[in-house]
Amino acid sequence: MKKYIYDASVKSNVDRLQDKEKTGVFTGTYAINPLNGARTPIWLSDYVLADYGTGAIMTCYYKDRKATREVLKEGWLYTGDMAREDEDGFIFLVDRKKDVIISGGENIYPVQIEDFLRTNDSIKDVAVIGLPDKRLGEISAAIVELKEDYICDEEGLTEFCKKLPRYKRPRKFIFAEVPRNPTGKIEKPKLREMYCGERLVEMENKS
Repeated sequence: MKKYIYDASVKSNVDRLQDKEKTGVFTGTYAINPLNGARTPIWLSDYVLADYGTGAIMTCYYKDRKATREVLKEGWLYTGDMAREDEDGFIFLVDRKKDVIISGGENIYPVQIEDFLRTNDSIKDVAVIGLPDKRLGEISAAIVELKEDYICDEEGLTEFCKKLPRYKRPRKFIFAEVPRNPTGKIEKPKLREMYCGERLVEMENKS
């Protein structure tokens, strides 16, 4: 029985990889494409997963060729997840690339802020998105859904967030229901449409 290797290949821009321009962090490890034996350096930026021989990955988006071409490239499924490697070589998923907020040159990962805010006893649910800002490009905003009979205001949450590094602190709090789809995922595209329209980063990626 042929042994298939499935691994992670990480790179911020596939074209730049071909140009051998290093963007991100090279782990010194390679993912091996079992179809042709090609080695792909593992970078920590975009997370790319491939799973051959098991039928575990999709073949396409239904009736959406454009979306399919964006995520299925040369045998790899580009998941859009981002990762980091610790000092022991363990790789951890950090956030979704499309959800990352770039504020004043700093990358802000919403999941980290959301996890922190959920430790507040008054918060039922929370989602962090980027809002356009003329000076910083984007600022982080937290949509906060409070528990029933709990009272909390922006001043209180601002004080609570002082435990975070300054650049990670939300610049704006919006008290509203956090929408989730039937599988339980936060509907961030809907939130971005409601509060800021199309994000600046997404607009730049399309240009």
